Amino acid sequence: MSIFYSIYDWNLYHALNQTSKKTKLYLRMEQYKPKNESDDLNPIYLFHGIANDLLVAIVKGQIDPIELASKVLKNRGLNIEGEWIGFKKG
Repeated sequence: MSIFYSIYDWNLYHALNQTSKKTKLYLRMEQYKPKNESDDLNPIYLFHGIANDLLVAIVKGQIDPIELASKVLKNRGLNIEGEWIGFKKG
């Protein structure tokens, strides 16, 4: 069993050129363990529904996806661990 075996589509990995940058990406993705095998939780599909203009802005560094994700979590009342920190539940 290779280190790239998981619920993700690792056939996609083998289709990519094996440059060190792409290998590092998949090694980082391997650190994420989703709660289930839903495509909604698969990082390979994270940006599939995003407009091209937004993807280009992210790649160019004009948009920081980490900062945006942090703000969305905060607006949902969650910390960076996904734990509730908002108003007290009654």
